[in-house]
Formats: sequence, C-alpha cells, structure tokens
Amino acid sequence: MIDIFVQRGWKLQGHAQYVGASDKVFQKYAQPLNALAGEKFTIQGVMFVRVEKAQRIVAPSYRFYPNSTTEASQIASAMKAYGVRSLN
Repeated sequence: MIDIFVQRGWKLQGHAQYVGASDKVFQKYAQPLNALAGEKFTIQGVMFVRVEKAQRIVAPSYRFYPNSTTEASQIASAMKAYGVRSLN
C-alpha cells in the first residue's frame, strides 16, 4: 500500500482470506463495516490479511536527494502530475 502523494508506503507479505457475501460468517464481519460506510457503499466482501513480513517502500528521490526531498515537495509534485487541487 502506497500513499501516492507522499510516495511512501509498505509492502506487506502474508496470507489472506476473502469472505464473500454468500459466506455464512459474512454478516458477522461486514456489520461493523456497514456501520462505518452507511448506505452509500455496499460491502460485498471482507478481506483478512495475516501479515508475516512488512517492508517500507520509499520513492527513490528520498534516497537520491535527501536534503531537498520532503513530504511537502512530494505532495506538491504528485498533485501537479495527477492534476489534483487542494480543497482548502
């Protein structure tokens, strides 16, 4: 998982299990998510991940240009590249 604006994240390795809407235990796990999502989003499945190994992912610019690369500069660059504007 990567924050595309800050350009940092994590590579997670392990085992995953998918519980779909037709599974007997689906409602047990989907209920708290439905409470968060409300009626705007339909939960169709729940994924459980047992993380066995985690490794940080960092954009190369943090290593190649450590004195000039900041989270703020990465965000500004990504926003320009993706054509995103701040709501503020």
